[in-house]
Amino acid sequence: MISGAPLSSEAPAPFVLDRVACRSVWSFYQCLKLEETDPARAAVADGTSGRRRVVTGGRRSFRWRGEEIAVGSPAHGALIARATEAKLLAHAHVRQALLATGMSLLYMGQSGGTALGRYMPLALMVLRFRLQQRMI
Repeated sequence: MISGAPLSSEAPAPFVLDRVACRSVWSFYQCLKLEETDPARAAVADGTSGRRRVVTGGRRSFRWRGEEIAVGSPAHGALIARATEAKLLAHAHVRQALLATGMSLLYMGQSGGTALGRYMPLALMVLRFRLQQRMI
């Protein structure tokens, strides 16, 4: 199970994705719940808003860089994977911690949980393979 720093989605490990500064993968995931035009989105992403969790109001999609993305869709998963990779590439200690997991199956939370819980572990395992093969 992915828990605790530095692999956790909530672990502070700043990165930039598409020119958006993010405190953690969790804060990035939370910012997606706000309208793309909402000025609070950047503050949630960089962790300065003071908001831990953002409610969606029941929306089943969000916009990222002008593209409408369905929650839980492969496109949503790809965005989570990109954020996970940006975090990994920005921090050597995260890469080392990931390599230290060897060939372990990584997972987060309960089965059928959030898109973050489904896609981030998969992204980490793919990134781990790429690191092991010296592809990144």
